[in-house]
Amino acid sequence: MHRTPIVCLALAGLLFTPALAQEVEVHAPHVTLEGWVHDLRVAAWDRAGSVGGSYFDRGVFRYRTPRMDHEYDLDMFTSRFTLADDADFYNRENGFRGWAVSVTTLDLPSATQLRATIPLGDHLDFRIDSDLQDDFEARRLALKIGYEVEVAAGHHAGFTHSLARAKADMDWGLYYRYRGRSGLVAEAEVTALDGINNIITGQKVSPFNRDTVRTYRSAPFMFSARVSSPITTGIRGEAAFGIQTHSEADIRSLNNDSLRFTYEDSFWYAGFLVEGEAWPNHVTTGVVGQFTSSTMMRTADLASLDPADYTTRQPYSRVGAFALGQWGQWRAETWLYYDNYTDEQEGTLFGGASVDGPYLFEETRTWLRTEVGAMTAIGLETSLSYQADLRSFPKGEGLDDRYLGFIPHRPNHRMTLNLSYHFSNLAVFDWGLSFDLDNDHFFVDPSSRSRYDGMYFRLRANW
Repeated sequence: MHRTPIVCLALAGLLFTPALAQEVEVHAPHVTLEGWVHDLRVAAWDRAGSVGGSYFDRGVFRYRTPRMDHEYDLDMFTSRFTLADDADFYNRENGFRGWAVSVTTLDLPSATQLRATIPLGDHLDFRIDSDLQDDFEARRLALKIGYEVEVAAGHHAGFTHSLARAKADMDWGLYYRYRGRSGLVAEAEVTALDGINNIITGQKVSPFNRDTVRTYRSAPFMFSARVSSPITTGIRGEAAFGIQTHSEADIRSLNNDSLRFTYEDSFWYAGFLVEGEAWPNHVTTGVVGQFTSSTMMRTADLASLDPADYTTRQPYSRVGAFALGQWGQWRAETWLYYDNYTDEQEGTLFGGASVDGPYLFEETRTWLRTEVGAMTAIGLETSLSYQADLRSFPKGEGLDDRYLGFIPHRPNHRMTLNLSYHFSNLAVFDWGLSFDLDNDHFFVDPSSRSRYDGMYFRLRANW
């Protein structure tokens, strides 16, 4: 694992230390889908940086990869930012945040995100989004650049492009965003994924520096939109969706003509939330739904090295409810989710497949997180949280234990001691230490049973 994110956390902590004396702002909590949508879009842009590479057949969004142990998702649920944290982060034009979590004795997955807007004139802005991720879903540095012009009051239009080490993996897009005084936000974007791939492939490609080339028959485009709007007094709604059109590409080796296959894929996502102030300025409650689905087809004729003719699908759904409260120095929150994930593979030839054969796997999970904390006069907040991951497996027919054998473990419960130091209204450092409640093993070594259940660090800063 790279240690760059940890260094960034330390440097950013030193940067914001002088603001110690500032008073921490207290306000009614809110939530947003922006962080969830952002992560999905980065996974769609940067396939090469995701675990398994560009042609991994277990889904675009990497819900399952071979290194994930039975508590990996619970570790992420404990340490990653919530939808309420996302609301704080995206409420300002500029922000930095990062997390790192101990998931095994030796592995420390981490991620950092930087977003900034730099005015270039009265009506022109330069925007940058950077994601550094090193975990069991991806190892990437994704960079997105935007140029935005204000065409009228509240109306903005822009051009974006990504930067990637491989020229053929660069994306470009056009977007529109509206922000009204009433709280209405509407944004839409069309992105050409791998937008210059065929142009690059059409040039002379040397087999000495690039063995594998891709030629699109049908190039992928992603259409996405998000709307956030007040519904009535004290109630707000948000909806988001995105779809990648059907993509078909020929993949071949320049050094071995028998190494070739056709790769087709598509995906979509959709989400909604409704939140309301059950107690104005103190308690916010709401419901949320998040849905994704990706499909991949791989074909290769009998003359190829790995003949293939199979299709995989990974639909995922999450519905849940939440309650967030703030009373003076006291804070409390509860999140309850129900998940359903299906991994299905069918076909006749499985050359190059992660799992050699057809199968249908389904899992359902109930997630619970509840936390209570209090702020001290010196800016230190102490809280105690309980997390539960209750899973069942309605279908596991034909499942390859060599690939997914880490999944069938019993439900997991833990308590976490959380300490947060508020440098100011703008920056917070979090530390958490988890304690196992079900006496299972730490990772997969039976000899490693311990009440210690991992540790995490986070830094959040907005300006």
